[in-house]
Amino acid sequence: MKLRICMILYWPHYNPEMRLDPQIEVCSYLRHFGHEITWILWNDEKNNQRPFYFDGIRIFTTPFENYLPPKWPFADVINVIPNSTRRMQIINKILQREEFDIVFVRDFAFDGMVAARIKKKKKTKFVFQLTNPIEHYWEAFRIEVPKMLRPFNYIAVNIHRYLAKTLLSKADLILSISQHYKELLITKGIASSKILVYPSGIDPARYNNVSTGDIRNKYHLEKCKVVIYIGAIAKVRQLDILIKAFASVAGKSNARLLMVGDGSDVTALKALSAKLGIADKTIFTGQVPQKDMPEYLAAADVGVSPVPPSPFFKMSSPIKMLEYMAMSRPVVANEEIPEHHDILSMSQAGILVPYTPEAFAQAILMLFNDPQKAAEMGRKGKEWVNNNRSYEVMARKVEAGFLKLFK
Repeated sequence: MKLRICMILYWPHYNPEMRLDPQIEVCSYLRHFGHEITWILWNDEKNNQRPFYFDGIRIFTTPFENYLPPKWPFADVINVIPNSTRRMQIINKILQREEFDIVFVRDFAFDGMVAARIKKKKKTKFVFQLTNPIEHYWEAFRIEVPKMLRPFNYIAVNIHRYLAKTLLSKADLILSISQHYKELLITKGIASSKILVYPSGIDPARYNNVSTGDIRNKYHLEKCKVVIYIGAIAKVRQLDILIKAFASVAGKSNARLLMVGDGSDVTALKALSAKLGIADKTIFTGQVPQKDMPEYLAAADVGVSPVPPSPFFKMSSPIKMLEYMAMSRPVVANEEIPEHHDILSMSQAGILVPYTPEAFAQAILMLFNDPQKAAEMGRKGKEWVNNNRSYEVMARKVEAGFLKLFK
């Protein structure tokens, strides 16, 4: 059976250089098996475009207009209301007009409400993906949102959480970010047979035959050991632990720290680096195009994945760890995150440590001082991730789960 799958995606907004979440790419990989994939995305253009194709995927867009300038107080809250209302209307028209076997909604409950309505009317299958535990939505917002906006965001988050919980009962299939979150959903009364574990994956081809020289030359890293962190540099990530760990590493080795990404905590972390005397050894690259990421990874000796052991993150599936492994780089990650623990225990691709600066620093130095062991960990990591978390392997599991809905 060849499926017609519509993926309604709240993020990213469309542009030719958009950075795609690996889980979007895994499901979209089904087009290589003969299935038809359609995306519905936000577009920052005011006028809704006609459908077009992007890498073999048909795309519809819904316009997002800034009625208030984004920097104004309350602009985010005010702008999202009319845009979401209009988006729901456009999505409803698309789903009414087009024929799909599966409507896949990623996180956003208002998109899910439209999909659930269409499911009832047109007998399509409704798939709902959860990339974060709905029980802990507010945990991240509380840290990131300015105090004056928190009451409004608290109300919005709780409305969304209520709707998301309602959609769990309406969905034909729930895609869970990790096995551990699946287990939590089961305790909430959701049948195990209705949940498919859908963690992060990678495209192995992107990490083959990658040059290491350009990035090392660009940042003058030729004679240095390099530690790399890739991902969001946001307050909720609590990356001060990494800066403190690297301060200890830099005091005992000729090392540099590459912080690849952007976010709300960059200014504070730069100030901390200066305070600890490592500003000249800590490089904040800013946001990097997705296509260039392998070159940054290839320039590193060790990849780090410090993830706060809070309820919000404990159910996560950190993609950065898999990307380090795909590039044959050893990983240092904290053991409190179940995905860290499970993958590194199975693959032997790195070192699990407690979530402390001292533990991260000690493990990084251990890998610096034993390059043979580091190389062996890198080799094992690449082998494991290619065999277990490639897009093709993951997409076959998703395909089986989708096809099962029609038996």
